[in-house]
Amino acid sequence: MMETQSRTGEESPFGEEQLRKEYKRLLVDAGFGEDAVSTRSTLRYCPSMAECILAERDETQYDTIVVGRQGLSRKEQFLFGSISSKIVNHAGNCTVWVVS
Repeated sequence: MMETQSRTGEESPFGEEQLRKEYKRLLVDAGFGEDAVSTRSTLRYCPSMAECILAERDETQYDTIVVGRQGLSRKEQFLFGSISSKIVNHAGNCTVWVVS
């Protein structure tokens, strides 16, 4: 497994830098301008993942958020909520794409 460094300079065993590069390349190959695609990794504490994503969006002023759908059952979604639902309902002035 390839190790990368975070913004803090600490080594990360997850390889997210390589993943971000690969996904950026896919978008550029699909026709997006290289300067129109940005990626970043941020380490922060938030009460929920949705709140972290929304805080990051507020800080960076991105126009679009793309999130995956976890596939919770209706009962699980009612009990625990859904990250993508929270983002869709609370992301103002921003386009949100929820992908499967």
